[in-house]
Parts: sequence; C-alpha cells; structure tokens
Amino acid sequence: MARKTFSANDRRSLTYSSVCAESFTDSMSDNGEKLLLVESDMRKFGGWEINEDTGTDTMNAEVEALVQKNSALENKLAKMEADKLELEMDLNECQKQLEASQSLVKEVELEVIELQTQLSLANKSNEEAYEELKAAQTKNEKAESKLRAAQTEAEELISKIGSLEEEIEKEQALSAENLAKCEKLEDELLRMKQETQLQQDTEILHREGVDTELMFKQEKELALAASRFSECRKTIESLGQQLKSLATLEDFLLDSENNVELTSDVTPQGPQDGGEQFKLHNSDLSSLERDSESPASLNPSISFGKNHFSFGRFYSTKA
Repeated sequence: MARKTFSANDRRSLTYSSVCAESFTDSMSDNGEKLLLVESDMRKFGGWEINEDTGTDTMNAEVEALVQKNSALENKLAKMEADKLELEMDLNECQKQLEASQSLVKEVELEVIELQTQLSLANKSNEEAYEELKAAQTKNEKAESKLRAAQTEAEELISKIGSLEEEIEKEQALSAENLAKCEKLEDELLRMKQETQLQQDTEILHREGVDTELMFKQEKELALAASRFSECRKTIESLGQQLKSLATLEDFLLDSENNVELTSDVTPQGPQDGGEQFKLHNSDLSSLERDSESPASLNPSISFGKNHFSFGRFYSTKA
C-alpha cells in the first residue's frame, strides 16, 4: 500500500511538472514571437535609429534584456525537459513496480484464499474427529457400564452359589443323618421280624405249650414294629422330597455356572468347584443308597422287602 500511495503521488507530481513545462514552453514561444516582432520593427525603422540615438539605445537595452531573458528561459526549459525525462523514467519505473506489486498482491490474495479453504477443511476435519471421539467415548462409557453390571451380577451369582452350596451341604448332612436313622430302623425292624419269625416257628413246634400272655406280647411287639415301619416309610418319603429339591438345586447351579461363564470371566473357578462338590455329594448319596439297600438283599423273604425295594428304585432313579 505504501508503494501504491507513493506511485500515485509521483504520478500527480509528474503531471503537474508536465503542465508547468508546457506552460513555460508556451510562454517562451510568445516571448520569441515578441522578440521577432521587435527585430522586424527595428529593421523597418532603421532610418529612425540613425536620427534618434536615444531611442536606439533604449531599444537595444530592451532587446538585450529580452535576449538574456529568452536565454535564461531556454536554459530553464532545457532543465525542465531533462527533469521531465527523468520524471518520466521514474514514472515508468514506478508503474513497473506498481504492476509487480499488483501481481504480488493478486498472488497473495490467491494464497490467502487457498489458506482459508485449507483452514475450513481442517476445521471440518477437526469437527468430524471430535464427533467421532465423542461417539467413541459414549460407547466406552456404555461398555464400562455393562461390564460393571455384569461384574455385579457375577458377584451376586457367586454369593448365591455360595449360599446354595451351604444349603446343599446342610441338606446332604440331614439326608445322611436320615438315611442312618432309616438304616437303624430297618435293622431293628429286621431283627424284630426275625424274632417274630423265630417265635412263629417256635409256636408251630410248641403250639400246644404256647401261653396266652406270650402271644399277647408278640402281638404288641408286632404292633410296635408296624408303627416303627410306618415311621420309617414317612422318613423315606421325606428323604425322597429332599432328593427332589437337591436335584432342582443341581439344575439351578448348572444354569448359574453357564450364565457366569457366558457373562464375564470374573472368578471362573467358583462355579466349577461348586459343581464338583455337588457331584461328590451325589456320589456320597449314591453310596449311602447302596448301603441302605444291602439289608433288604440279605433277607428277601421278609414281608416288608417289597416296600424297601420300591424306595430303593425311586432313590436310584432320582440320583
């Protein structure tokens, strides 16, 4: 802009100088014409100069003054012409510089436009990247929330599995105790049946010598044995219900183990250990079942063997 302003000022000064030079040239031309007219008049009136010396001296002085003035004006004109040429050269140089500056300004404007375009594209790319980053952060937050929920659920399942394992252990201990009681009752009932059979054999051998009081005692013992057998059957039915609940708990533990493995990998050893313990408990119950069935197989002729055998089949099927 400084170059552009300077060039305009130079142009105005050059124009003013040109106008001054032209006006000076016109004035010089007028003075020359006046000088020629004076010389012509002097030639016309040459006779008068001889007669009038005073007028001649005055005219000569005026002519000499005009000649000197004309010479000074010519010198001044030559100098102004030289200045004009120099100013024209400066003007041409300034015009060239102005054209170069304008070309440079156009190039700079094009570069500015290109930079603005690149800046706009960069801003757009930054906005897209920011949106992608924001979406990724949202996805990460959702994933972390799901992971925390899965971990919480896994911890709850592990706690439930621990509680169920404790209940299973209690049920298994109770089942073992009930089985032991049943075996004891069965042994006692078997002993009583054997005694009764022995007494019946003795009655057959000594029918005539059997006392009425002994028969009453035997009947009382038989009634007591029947009552104990009824209690044993009730205990067996209770054990069957407990075994059903244990089977349901086993299915629930297996489902919980599969859910924990599919949901997350938090403490994967817990459900497997619980499943192994449950299998060990089932094997213990199976061994107890086989032990409980052994007395019946030793005495198949006893009248209550069918009931005991039917319970053994039910228990083995559930196991």
